[in-house]
Amino acid sequence: MDAKREALIDALLEKRLDHVSRPVPKSDGRGMWYGACIEEMIEKDVVRIPKESLRRFFLDMPSGDRPAFLFEEERRRDLPNGGGLAEMNTMKALGIMAWILSDERADFRYGQRPNAARIADDVAVAAKRLFGPDTRGFDAFHKKIGMALDELSGEGARTKSLRP
Repeated sequence: MDAKREALIDALLEKRLDHVSRPVPKSDGRGMWYGACIEEMIEKDVVRIPKESLRRFFLDMPSGDRPAFLFEEERRRDLPNGGGLAEMNTMKALGIMAWILSDERADFRYGQRPNAARIADDVAVAAKRLFGPDTRGFDAFHKKIGMALDELSGEGARTKSLRP
C-alpha cells in the first residue's frame, strides 16, 4: 500500500490524476472547503481522486495489483453496462479464435467444442517463451476462453466448425 500511495502522490504532483479536496471539519461540526496547493492538501489528507481518474491510473498496472472496488466488472461474469461493447467484441473475437484453432488441431477440441483448457495451456507456454517468466494475467486465460465460448454459444454461434 505504501508504494501505491507514493505512486499516487507522484501522479498528483505531476498532474496526471484529477483531484478534488474534501471539506475540512470545523469546530462546530460543519465542513469548510480547503483551497490550498496540492502539496498542502496531500499533507493534510484532504485530497480525493475521482473514481474514473483513479481507474485510468490503475489500468496501467497488472490486474492483480488493481483495487477490486475500481474494477468490479472483472470479477463479474456478465459485462458492465455502457462501455462494455469493446470487451464484448474482444470476448467474441477470442471465442472465434478458439474455434479456428480447434478446426486446425484435433487436440484443441473436446468433442465438437474447442478445448479451452488445452488452448490456454499452449497460450501460456507461448507467453512464457515471448515474455519470460512474468506472465501475470495469463493464469486466468482458461476461464476467459471458456467465458468467450459461452458468450458465442449464447449468441447462436455454430457449435461445429467456422469453415463454410
